[in-house]
Amino acid sequence: MEASGARVVPLKYDSSIANLTKTFQYLNGLFIPNGNLLLFQKENKTDDVSELLNEKNLQNNNKTQSANNRTQYMQTVELLLNLSKKANDEGEYFPVWSQGQGFEALIESHCESKERSVVNVINKSKNVKFFKIASLSRLYSRMPDFIKNYIQNNQALYFNNKHGYRFS
Repeated sequence: MEASGARVVPLKYDSSIANLTKTFQYLNGLFIPNGNLLLFQKENKTDDVSELLNEKNLQNNNKTQSANNRTQYMQTVELLLNLSKKANDEGEYFPVWSQGQGFEALIESHCESKERSVVNVINKSKNVKFFKIASLSRLYSRMPDFIKNYIQNNQALYFNNKHGYRFS
């Protein structure tokens, strides 16, 4: 981002709400990066990672997470996303970009109907389907049709994900 001229302001997830809220006033966008932090407190006490990641446990334990078992990191992400939404609702253009676990945190905090599941799309290129609403977004509304068609028909995008979300 800095190579493109942006000035990065790191926010510590363990900062106070007052500090985060004050700092937010001076920002003009939010990037939630990939990482390896827990979003929710472990309810399963096993240390066996393969057991924690098996498909049955993911489906049983991650359909809906309760609000009271969110980690401090997840609470901070939710605060920043709520402040971002408020800014946009008040007419300020305030983009939010998330990647990897940051996108997972965004989904977990703002989608009511979700089910986390194993998708096993590891090291694969795939086609992407654009929904009609994409044409209304600032990101995709200006994308030329030939690029959209290429992405939808030529397996142009690379995926490397073990988990995904199904929306109903």
